[in-house]
Amino acid sequence: MQFHRLASLILGIWLGASVLMDFVATGNFHTVSRVMGSLDVRALEAVRKVSDPDTLRLLLRYFAGEANRYLFEQWEWVELLLGLALLMVLLFGQSYQKLALSLCFLMICVVAVQRFGLTPAITRLGRELEFSNSPPSRRFAAYHAAYGCAEIGKLLMGVVMAVRLLIRRGPAKKAFVRQYQQEREA
Repeated sequence: MQFHRLASLILGIWLGASVLMDFVATGNFHTVSRVMGSLDVRALEAVRKVSDPDTLRLLLRYFAGEANRYLFEQWEWVELLLGLALLMVLLFGQSYQKLALSLCFLMICVVAVQRFGLTPAITRLGRELEFSNSPPSRRFAAYHAAYGCAEIGKLLMGVVMAVRLLIRRGPAKKAFVRQYQQEREA
């Protein structure tokens, strides 16, 4: 039953890093506000060179947005690889688990939709909004909400799969007999 351990490890890495990425993304934009609110002497000199604090805020938000875009694009590629690795472990494991395989496949599909559908649209619309003072468009908000819902759905499926992997069924009724017969034949 070593495949349970390997599958649990891969799934744990996937879920843990997903939660970490969600915190990092939201933290990057909050950092801009924190930095602008608590400028030290060196930062104040840099602000004077830019001369307009609002322009500096827009610039810092742009850098935070670019950092988030880069991190999410890279993370989504890693997620696809982790998902495929988990799928292979589940597929070629000793016991065939339909629920875990189905959930893993669905999680990979969610990541594929995020990577190839939602992220490019959010990136394009986000870059259009970076230096404008207009509020985010409804399309941007809709894509962002869809991404968030997909992320929550993926995490919930992962938790269900983790519970399924961690709860072991008892051995089959004839498992002891089969093992005894194999040992006698060897």
